[in-house]
Amino acid sequence: MSIDYTQHDHLDHIVTITINRPEARNSLDMAHFRDLAHAWAAFRDDANAWVAVITGVGHDFCTGADLKKFIPELTGDLPGPKGGTRTTLSTPSCIASRCTSRSSPR
Repeated sequence: MSIDYTQHDHLDHIVTITINRPEARNSLDMAHFRDLAHAWAAFRDDANAWVAVITGVGHDFCTGADLKKFIPELTGDLPGPKGGTRTTLSTPSCIASRCTSRSSPR
């Protein structure tokens, strides 16, 4: 079964693609990215569609990627106290030592 996370309407050569996830400020998880990719492909392949308008339901157009969904998927199996988002280096970093040895600009 497929869930439509976006709405795809067509009227007078104008396609309106609506992100429909107002409870999350229209942030996008993988299912939404897939739906948007399908909507853009349908627009590309439709010779009668000349213009595409993308909008969002509610007060927010789109707040970007849903990090609450992506961070666990991307870093869940990495070692460290917060997965791969925070780790401890076993040896001092050359970059860190260079940064601390320079004087700050005045």
